Amino acid sequence: MEAELSSFFHHKSEPVKQIASWPNEVETIQLISRFLAGDPDAAAELIAHEQWICGRIAWRVDDQSEQEDVQQDAWVRIFPLLLTYDPQIATFRTFALPCVDSAMVDYHRRKKRFPVLSDDSSNGQSPQEPDRHPSPCDWAQFDELFGALHKLFHGDSPPHELFAFTLGALLQWKPNEVWTELREQPFAILLPNLQRALVEQLEWRPAYVGQMLGKLQQTINTAPTVEMAIVNAKTKRHYAAKCQGLLNRRVGRTSLLEYCSAGADEHEFSSDFSNWSMNVMKRLREDFFDE
Repeated sequence: MEAELSSFFHHKSEPVKQIASWPNEVETIQLISRFLAGDPDAAAELIAHEQWICGRIAWRVDDQSEQEDVQQDAWVRIFPLLLTYDPQIATFRTFALPCVDSAMVDYHRRKKRFPVLSDDSSNGQSPQEPDRHPSPCDWAQFDELFGALHKLFHGDSPPHELFAFTLGALLQWKPNEVWTELREQPFAILLPNLQRALVEQLEWRPAYVGQMLGKLQQTINTAPTVEMAIVNAKTKRHYAAKCQGLLNRRVGRTSLLEYCSAGADEHEFSSDFSNWSMNVMKRLREDFFDE
């Protein structure tokens, strides 16, 4: 039985880029095979080969002296699972990513870097010093922040801008990471993942997060089309001209990439993503600081 080349693609949208990455993935598979066969040098070589893990951790762990500890923790989680890795199902990056992110979540929990929005949070403590990528979760430890976020998410911001703001400003995803991992993920699937991340990574109370994202969840579940979900008439005209057929799509079935021009590359996507997040950030700043 002959197989088509496209059957080996994990993402159908970038066949040339995926073919170019195959030599690197083959080397990863060879290193994993050596590790499972008991080669004493394979573990160190695999760690050195998968440099993306170092980069991902370095972006979210500012203390360089602790980055190596988090990386070590991630690999401690990855190594026992290598017996279950199947390259026909996913790339190694996709396979290992949950282990890397869970190691960082545990690190931030131990460090208590993010304020906990709870009923008794007004304990007189001042906010921690913002890190190099300040986000709204650094601005205050009191319930006023939740009130501003609740108002923001129940306002007139388009759904795709709220997703960009949640990923970029609250969860601190880089645009190129969103491009690689989430650009084609339907909103109906992305939203519960973001809700879980807000609870686990920022340690926000589930009830708060559920209330904050309530309208967005309702929009995804009930809005017949993107056109009905976008309130601003100018924004509707913009996407009618820029993205043919988008306004007639169900909101929950759309992805961030569909709000870019047809054929958008990583640079164009990153620019749009940053603009969407910044649009929402401006609204939040106005409500949170200017009232």
